[in-house]
Amino acid sequence: ARRVDAEQDLDGCRVLYLPVRPGHPHPLLRRASALPILTVSDDPHFLDDGGIVRLRIVAGRVRFDINTAAARQVGLRINSQLLQLAVSVQGGGA
Repeated sequence: ARRVDAEQDLDGCRVLYLPVRPGHPHPLLRRASALPILTVSDDPHFLDDGGIVRLRIVAGRVRFDINTAAARQVGLRINSQLLQLAVSVQGGGA
């Protein structure tokens, strides 16, 4: 794990966690959305902004939502078993 502060730091990154940035998408999301990187955040608008996995708390447990269209766009395929565990799936399936 390492901290990523600039677009050039995304080289070689496979999973990128982006913290919530109230009011607008994280600035690194746009660049990451053009690379084969699994993007993850707990931002409520993350999937709408083009992110792939949104974490959230449901009944005291960490759960997640998935945007399969965003995953396909960067060349990632989400395993069907993982899709079944998601609270919601956006983007038309695997």
